[in-house]
Amino acid sequence: MTKRSAIRAVTFALAAAAVAAAFAAIGWIRVSKHKDELDNGYRRAYAQLSSDLSQMDSALQKLAVCGAAETQSVLAADVWMHASAAEQCLEALPMMGSDFQGLETYINRVGDYAYSLLRRASAGELLSNEDRTAITSLSSIAANVTSALQDPASADLDPAFFRAAAGQTAGLSDAVMSMEADFPESPVLLYDGPFSDHILSATPACVEANPEPMTEDAARSRVAKLFSVPAERITSLGEASGSLPAWCFSVKTSRGEVSLQMAKHGGGVLLLVCDREEGDVTLSHEEGIAAAERAAAALGFSGLEPTYRYEEGGVLYVNFAAVKGEIRLYPDLVQIGISLSDGGLCYAEAKGYLSNHKARALIPAVTEEDARASLYDGFDILSARLCVIPTSGELERLCYEFHTKQGDREFLIYIDASTGSEAQVLQLLRSDGGELTM
Repeated sequence: MTKRSAIRAVTFALAAAAVAAAFAAIGWIRVSKHKDELDNGYRRAYAQLSSDLSQMDSALQKLAVCGAAETQSVLAADVWMHASAAEQCLEALPMMGSDFQGLETYINRVGDYAYSLLRRASAGELLSNEDRTAITSLSSIAANVTSALQDPASADLDPAFFRAAAGQTAGLSDAVMSMEADFPESPVLLYDGPFSDHILSATPACVEANPEPMTEDAARSRVAKLFSVPAERITSLGEASGSLPAWCFSVKTSRGEVSLQMAKHGGGVLLLVCDREEGDVTLSHEEGIAAAERAAAALGFSGLEPTYRYEEGGVLYVNFAAVKGEIRLYPDLVQIGISLSDGGLCYAEAKGYLSNHKARALIPAVTEEDARASLYDGFDILSARLCVIPTSGELERLCYEFHTKQGDREFLIYIDASTGSEAQVLQLLRSDGGELTM
C-alpha cells in the first residue's frame, strides 16, 4: 500500500468513526429524551394521583356531614370524579397489577359507592347513619394513603423510582405494597354497583346445588367422556381458585390442544380454549350459530337460545341465555366460539350460567300494556318480551324488554316488571361482524 493510500484509508476510517459516533450520540440523545419524557409522565401521574386522592378525601369528609339532597348530590359527584381520575393515574404508572390490587379495588369501590349515593340523592334519599359511618371509614383510608404517597421517604423522585426493570417492580410499587400491608378492611358497602360486597361474596348457584366438590379423578373421567378419549390422555394442570374453583386439564384432540376448567361443584365446563390455527372462512353466521347450538348441548348446557353474536379472527362468538318458558334469563350466560373454517369448537365460557342458573319465581306485577305506556312515544316497537337482566347491586331484575327503533337506530329498553320504572337503556349496534350493545 502506498503512503497516499494509507493516509486515505486512515482518513476514511476516522471519518467513518466520527459519523458512527455522531449517530450513536444522536441515538443516545433520543433514547435519553424518551426516558426523560417517560419519567416526567410518571412524575405527573404520581403527583396527580396524590392530588386526586387528597381531594377525594376532602369531599368524603364533607359528604359524611351534609344534610341536604342537593349537597349530597354535588359532593357524591365530586368523590366519583376524583376516584375516576385517581384510577386513570394509577393505570398510567409503571407497575405490576397484583402489586396495586388493594389500592385499585379501594378506589373503584369508593367511586362506585359515590355514584350510587348520587343516584339516591337524585331520588331524594338522604344518607343513613350507616352510610355516614362507611363514608368516614373510607375517608380515613384515603387520608392514610395520601399521607404515604406524599412522604418523601416513600416517594423518591429519582427516575428509577418510577421504572420497572427485569421483571422487578420499582420503588413506587414497593412503597404502595408496604402501604397495602397496613390497609384496614374497607367497610362493607351494600349498594347498587359492581363492587358491592354482597355481590362479591354471593354463593354461586352451582355451589349451592352441589356443596360437595368433586374429586380430580371424577372431573378427569367427565372430561374423558366429553371428548371420547382415554383418561390417561388427559393432562392435569392443577387447580383454579376463586368463587368458582375448578380442576384444570389439557387434552390433545385432532383439532388441536384443548385447555379447560371443570367446576369442582357440579362438574360443568367453566372455560374451554382450543389452541389451533384458523383456516379460510367457509361458513355463514347462520351455520356458525347452528354449530354453536350443537356444541352447547354437547357440553351439557340445555334450555338455551342464542342472543347476540360477533366475529373475530375467523371465529364466531355466540352468546346464549337460558330460557324459562317465554322468559329469557340473561344472567345465565354461556358463550360459545365456533371456527368459521370447519365449524369446530374453539371456545366456551359459562361462568354466568354456573353462577346464576337456578329456580326462580318470576311473576310480573306490571302488565305489558302498562310497561309500554311508560315508553317514549318517538319509538317504533319491534318486539317485546319478559326477561331477567343482571344488575350490579340487586343481582337481577324481572323486566319487559322492548326492542325499539328510531330512524336507523335501534335500542333495547328495559322496564321493571315490578315497579314499571325504566331499568336500563341499551343501544343495539349491528355490523357485518355481528351485534353489540352499549
